[in-house]
Amino acid sequence: MKANTLTQYLVDYGKQVKYNRTFKKLTQKELAEQVGVSHEWICKIENGKVRTISLELMHLINDKLDIKP
Repeated sequence: MKANTLTQYLVDYGKQVKYNRTFKKLTQKELAEQVGVSHEWICKIENGKVRTISLELMHLINDKLDIKP
C-alpha cells in the first residue's frame, strides 16, 4: 500500500471512528478505557494524526463501535 493511500485510509478510518463513537454516545475517554488505550490516542485516531495503528486495536475499536471493515 502506498504511503498516500495508507494515510488517506487512516484519515477515513478516524472519521468513521468518530462518527460511530458519537452515534453510540460514547466519549473518547469511555472508548479508550474499553479498548485499553489513552483518550489522547483515540483523539489522534479520530483526527487522522496517526501514521500506524495495530490490527489488534482496530479490531477492538471496530468491535466496540460496530464498524464493518
